[in-house]
Amino acid sequence: MTIPNPILDEPILTNERKLIASASRAERAIQLLDQLLLPDGDYPENTIHSIYYETRSLRSFAEKVDGDNLKHKVRLRWYRDNRGAAESNEIPAFLEVKFRIGSARHKIRQKLSLNRQWLASAPLTDPALGDVLRMANAELGAWMSDSRIPAIHISYQRCRYRCPYTEGRVAVDRNIRVHRFHPDLFPFGAPFSIADTVCEYKDAAQVEIPWLRHLYDAGFRMRSYSKFGEAIRILSLGGAPA
Repeated sequence: MTIPNPILDEPILTNERKLIASASRAERAIQLLDQLLLPDGDYPENTIHSIYYETRSLRSFAEKVDGDNLKHKVRLRWYRDNRGAAESNEIPAFLEVKFRIGSARHKIRQKLSLNRQWLASAPLTDPALGDVLRMANAELGAWMSDSRIPAIHISYQRCRYRCPYTEGRVAVDRNIRVHRFHPDLFPFGAPFSIADTVCEYKDAAQVEIPWLRHLYDAGFRMRSYSKFGEAIRILSLGGAPA
């Protein structure tokens, strides 16, 4: 796999480590990181929505399960401001390809303008969601495929921080929900919540994390984890009621 140059201003490669705990530990993690770290950027907290595109054979999920060293995911992402700011009908959305090379991650993205209500409510069988892939420019288009369909819609609340010791970026993701899914892929599924809290730490090199022990004391453990992969796993078992 050859990784293309980024679209927009994205780092070339980022090392990402994840710490996982039960959903009940989210508030404790936020209390700790509020004391230990600095809020990150203009949006220290918002809600992230992603529609993931997948093949009917669940290729991206198979790459995750098989532990392939080289893998990529295609998604359409948009954000909701949790501060109560008014949102227009047309909002920014980002068509993204996220790559993994071992423990390193890289993302390329293209900004689009799409209807907010349509993004939030259109069934994943809507042909217009497939047309979104054809909006990709040449650089992203090389990673798109007519075999990919909009498979699953996931949302979660994210709190963002910056580590003053390492300059790494930290996020706590909670209230993870699966709202919609393609009925051809998951005919017996139902909307559900994922009972996990995810703390992500991203930096340019795998440096020591000075505050890690505090999260361990709060019940977090470092392991490989994918919200997309966990959602597909649960849906493949029939889903769980919300």
